[in-house]
Amino acid sequence: MRFVKYQGLGNDFILIADILADDSPPYRQRLARQLCDRHFGIGADGLLFVDPARSTAAVATMHVVNADGSEPEMCGNGLRCVALHLAERPEHLAASRLLIDTPAGPRECLVDRLGDGLARVTVDMGVATLTGEHLPSTTTPWLEQPVADGSLSGSAVNVGNPHLVIFSETEPQQLLAAHGATLELHPRFRQRTNVEFVRQSGPSQFEVAVWERGCGPTLACGSGACAVAYAAVRLGRLAADTPATVQLPGGALAITVDGKSDRVLMEGPAERVFSGSVEI
Repeated sequence: MRFVKYQGLGNDFILIADILADDSPPYRQRLARQLCDRHFGIGADGLLFVDPARSTAAVATMHVVNADGSEPEMCGNGLRCVALHLAERPEHLAASRLLIDTPAGPRECLVDRLGDGLARVTVDMGVATLTGEHLPSTTTPWLEQPVADGSLSGSAVNVGNPHLVIFSETEPQQLLAAHGATLELHPRFRQRTNVEFVRQSGPSQFEVAVWERGCGPTLACGSGACAVAYAAVRLGRLAADTPATVQLPGGALAITVDGKSDRVLMEGPAERVFSGSVEI
């Protein structure tokens, strides 16, 4: 089976480049657990599948399977990697804008090619909300609520997938180690949640450590960075329409929240690392 390894700020993925004889969800889940293992497999945070488009305007559909076999609705870093992969196909070399379907809906990607296997990609991540079926409430925003036995306060954000955003003056990695695993399983989030620990370092600068649902600590999370910026706007920490720099362990993403529509733009790198084949 042929594959291509991609990374976006150190959040790494194995993109399956072959059509599989068995393409069922259970097989994809088993494949993810096998290949993503960093000791006995190739090693990655998740698998990327580029499936046929669901809509006539899109060029493909992205599906992600996390290292533990779970399937997230959205993955911002993975989407940038898929956009780069598609942009390098012969049929898309002349295009700079690609519409890609995802389980969370279609997402438009603007690909700025910087060289062979390297690009900077801007993604319209859609409308962020404070309510949703995978959040604590479908009607009432869950803002600055006590978590971690009341020692921290968190806000629930939907960016196509669920996030719990926690602002604190404590060093984010310290909080990640102490509370990440527990808060992923917070009982108010029915499908578990991603968790972002945030320390604001300037008017539009944020330091973030991420516990990704189904992966654990990762070097970056695109949708998480979007959730941080949106929560900051709603809590009065960031002015809408102001580009925010979200500094993650693997590097920085530029995030802008539209003040009228609540649409979130994410800009960041994607890189093809290597390709190969593996017996399965």
